[in-house]
Amino acid sequence: MKIAEVFLNQTNKRIDHAYDYRIPPHLEAVIEVGMRVVVTFGFGNRRVEGFIIRIKETTDYSGRI
Repeated sequence: MKIAEVFLNQTNKRIDHAYDYRIPPHLEAVIEVGMRVVVTFGFGNRRVEGFIIRIKETTDYSGRI
């Protein structure tokens, strides 16, 4: 499983850091660092623009990815 570290394109200082998102297997071959992506965020699953800053194999986050 590959994980994309995504920095959200938001001005809210409370979410001013990167978040981990699981890359679906069918997209692993095309996802690259620097790509602009749309991800779901928050309890309402609202769609937010972000940028991939790193691709990694593991995450330190213990919740649902």
